[in-house]
Amino acid sequence: MPPKFRKYESGYEKRKKKKKLEEFIQSQRGALDKFLIKEPQIPVENQNVGNVNVDVEILENVVTTEKSNMENESVDLENRGDVNGDDVNLNNEDDNLEDNVNDNVEHGNPSEHLFDIFDPRNWDALDSKMIDLLVMEGPKRDLSVVNGPKDKLSRRFTSNLYTRVLSNGEKCDRDWLVYSKEFDKVFCFCCKVFKRVISKGQLTNEGFGDWSHVGGRLREHERGMEHGKNMTTWYELRQRLQKNQTIGKTFQRLIEKE
Repeated sequence: MPPKFRKYESGYEKRKKKKKLEEFIQSQRGALDKFLIKEPQIPVENQNVGNVNVDVEILENVVTTEKSNMENESVDLENRGDVNGDDVNLNNEDDNLEDNVNDNVEHGNPSEHLFDIFDPRNWDALDSKMIDLLVMEGPKRDLSVVNGPKDKLSRRFTSNLYTRVLSNGEKCDRDWLVYSKEFDKVFCFCCKVFKRVISKGQLTNEGFGDWSHVGGRLREHERGMEHGKNMTTWYELRQRLQKNQTIGKTFQRLIEKE
């Protein structure tokens, strides 16, 4: 049974067809001027409009015929059975490359084209709109990560660090604490995003990964004055955004009323 060839054009044939069409269009530049005879000394009402229409029609027929010939040639190339093996491989490679490019353009490649605002590695590069969105959505935690990899002392991150135990035994969530499995470090969300001054603390900058001392470091950090200010900034901004009372929303409502 003879092999079946696909019905659609390969990337190689598409580019060949496009090149031929571009070369033909380039060769026909000024062709319309060859058919048209300009006589500015004759009044407009006396010009032979019929001849012009005929000439334009002739040129359009030439273009249509050439395009049809190229399409037929492309079909013949695809349907002939004596295609060289190297050409088939080349076409397949071109098709795969073109399909990959189209997939990236149409569907996007999240790892290359998307800016993940929930990744602590990007928090130093956020603009005001990104911060607003991040505050509204809240910092994300990968709840599937219960324990991180062990270090040389067999210590590691544990999800128990998300919970703070008060002196009276009450437990509360450290909603500001985020773990990055890429860095294997923890970060303070509000201090990294809303810091007003340069801080040397690892939780605010490159992340904290000393699992032997992480408990004491977290307690020290959450009692700090700067952390308290940043927590207040975070909560107040979130409240304003939730009530649609930001300056941008106020102006938008005024515009809608006008």
